[in-house]
Amino acid sequence: FFQGHRAIPQSVAEVLVRWVAYFDPLKYFVTLVRSIMLKGGDPWVFASNVAVLAAMAVLTAALSYRRFRRTLE
Repeated sequence: FFQGHRAIPQSVAEVLVRWVAYFDPLKYFVTLVRSIMLKGGDPWVFASNVAVLAAMAVLTAALSYRRFRRTLE
C-alpha cells in the first residue's frame, strides 16, 4: 500500500501518506542510497538518514526486548 512513495516525490503524495512515510525505515534507506548513487553522497544526507535508521533500530530493539521479557514472566 505505501510502497508507492518510493517512486513518486513526497511533495506529490497525500498528507496521510507523507506522515506515515516518516515512520517507514525504507524511506530513509532509499533516500540514502539515492543520494549516494545520484549525487555522490552528501555528508549531511548520509549522517541524518543513518542517524534516523539507527534510532529506529535502537527503539525497535528496546521494544522487542521489553516485550520478550514480559513474555518470559
